[in-house]
Amino acid sequence: MPAANFPSIEPASVSVIPITPLQINRTLSGRETRDLVTGPYFEFIYEFPPLDSDQRRQIAGHIANANGALQSFYVKLPTGVDDVSGNAAGTIDVASGESAGATAVIYTATGATDTTVFKAGDIIQFDNHGKIYEVTADSATTGSTGTVAFYPPLRTAVTTSEDINYTNINALVRYKQDISYEIRTNSFANINLEFIEVFE
Repeated sequence: MPAANFPSIEPASVSVIPITPLQINRTLSGRETRDLVTGPYFEFIYEFPPLDSDQRRQIAGHIANANGALQSFYVKLPTGVDDVSGNAAGTIDVASGESAGATAVIYTATGATDTTVFKAGDIIQFDNHGKIYEVTADSATTGSTGTVAFYPPLRTAVTTSEDINYTNINALVRYKQDISYEIRTNSFANINLEFIEVFE
């Protein structure tokens, strides 16, 4: 069971790192074979502005609550990452069930007709599981129906009872490693955190 959600403290900047675990073999002739070892995932580096003692204690308490890198938890993606650049509006429903492994889903967007709903690079999520996905091509509706392509492939099947989330996205993560931080004599702290997406 995940630990408590990460505190609502907005970072100054975030690095989003898509990870595709590969096994690469090179022959003597220089030819490579590349195989996917496990499912792709994301890493995030949150760089915070100088934090006051209250904010620092909130984060320190959360690290303890999660037992460092042991337990997973949800962290809200920061402003600029958790909102789409298209014209998505209102509830966007999955219109056709898709099995795990699919890389596109048909949707219905009654609040965004005949427009570009998602753009390549947008982050989306389905409300029946915590995995996040990156849109790979612009997606427009004809009437209220469109198809969104994304990567990595679906880890969990989706049905027509699911919605596509495109704002206020919470990623299921863990701390990548043990955390250290600097506390200045003026009580302000410098903290950078690395999160790694997990699947449960």
